[in-house]
Amino acid sequence: MSRGFDRGLLIAVIFLIGLGLVQVYSSSYMYAIEKYGDGLFFFRKQLVFAALTLALILGLSRLSWQWSERLAWLLWIAAVLGVVATFIPGLGVRAG
Repeated sequence: MSRGFDRGLLIAVIFLIGLGLVQVYSSSYMYAIEKYGDGLFFFRKQLVFAALTLALILGLSRLSWQWSERLAWLLWIAAVLGVVATFIPGLGVRAG
């Protein structure tokens, strides 16, 4: 089995990240100018998170699947706790 990654999938992910960045830029430019005096405020913030996410994806693609099989129950519990946390009043931010 190859230890590499699927280049087509990587290209699709990069395309979707780029599309998301364009959406953030186009939808928040005027608001960012009015609120922060910098039209690229939200775009830069999103770009940092996109770069960190892409680095995490590339790093995790180098690991074998055995680590996730051993820790699957822990990852499942963390996911369930994350969903349950959305129902705790005052923990999140209500928008709209």
